[in-house]
Amino acid sequence: MPGGAISHRVATKNQAIACMLGGDDGRELFALSGYVSFDAAKARAYRSGRIDSLRVAVPGAGFP
Repeated sequence: MPGGAISHRVATKNQAIACMLGGDDGRELFALSGYVSFDAAKARAYRSGRIDSLRVAVPGAGFP
């Protein structure tokens, strides 16, 4: 939105740490989420990483 206002929020089970719009028409929101830990061994043990996607109304505005 103009001025950086938040227009929508998407709830995730785990913390989303990387999000990007893509797909054929730029209207697919991809979000990488998982158990967040700065301890690599704990993060690997939890094995919760996943990529979720959601169709959005407004496409991305160019390359990331």
